[in-house]
Amino acid sequence: MPRLDASTWPRIGAFAFAVLAITASALQLGRGREEEPSRPVREAPAPDYLASELERCRTVTPTAPRDEACERAWAESRRRFLGTKTTSSASPQVQMFPVPTQQSPTTAPVPVAPAQPAGAPR
Repeated sequence: MPRLDASTWPRIGAFAFAVLAITASALQLGRGREEEPSRPVREAPAPDYLASELERCRTVTPTAPRDEACERAWAESRRRFLGTKTTSSASPQVQMFPVPTQQSPTTAPVPVAPAQPAGAPR
C-alpha cells in the first residue's frame, strides 16, 4: 500500500467535497416536483373589428384612392395606443426652451464694459 504523505490529504478532501456537492445537487434536482397549480389561461380576446380593419388597410397601396374607413381605423389605433381622449389631429405644441418675452422686475441687466485693444493703456 502506498504511503500517504502530507500533499495527498488535501487532494482527498477536495475530492470528497466535490463528490458530496454533486450528490447533494443530484438529490435536490431529483426530488419529486409537486405539480404547480396551473395559472388561469388568459382567453384570447374576442375578434376586434379594429384589428381586422387594420389588417385590411395594410394591404391598401399608397396609389389607391383615399379610403376613409382606413383613415378612421388608423386614427382610432393611434388614439388607443397613445391614450388620447380627443381624435383631433392638432396636438398642443410644447415649447421646450421658452424665450422670455419681458424681463422680470427682479433681474436687472448687468452692464459690460467694452473690450479694450491689447496695447491700449488702462
